[in-house]
Amino acid sequence: MFEFILIVYLTKESPPQYIGNFETCAFANNYVQIKLENVYRTSCLHEDYVWLPEGHQKRVIHFRNGKIEP
Repeated sequence: MFEFILIVYLTKESPPQYIGNFETCAFANNYVQIKLENVYRTSCLHEDYVWLPEGHQKRVIHFRNGKIEP
């Protein structure tokens, strides 16, 4: 199940940005190290405890055949 949501803050003042849903927070943090640069802070939360706007499109990110796939 892809239950964990990665939220990224690019700067101290920037609003949080939804990156995607992941199987684990460990994988979400690895994704940040591999795919994103200059990140101020991250937060990995269980989707049951995060408010996302109505109509939000879930973006599932997984690891297959040695590659990260959205």
